[in-house]
Amino acid sequence: VTPQNFFEKFGPVFDLNARWSTSNRVPKLGSTNTPMKEVDEFYDFWFTFKSWRDFSLDLEYDVDQAECREERRWMERQNAKTSKARKLVENQRIRE
Repeated sequence: VTPQNFFEKFGPVFDLNARWSTSNRVPKLGSTNTPMKEVDEFYDFWFTFKSWRDFSLDLEYDVDQAECREERRWMERQNAKTSKARKLVENQRIRE
């Protein structure tokens, strides 16, 4: 990526990630002529990005297969940990 094609390369990437946003008002990357206020709004939005993306579809444990309540609760806790970790990785990917 060069300074000349930065906006052309990364604009579509931000547009693709915007589909996971909980907000309908996602700021665009802009250009070299974008006012600083809009640049600050862009970075503020992406550094505090909130996603509606759900990571529970590919969980390790099927709680319906648990033999007792204690096992089901343990499975739910393990699935929650896995889902939370995946969400953290996804948020880190977006911020980098």
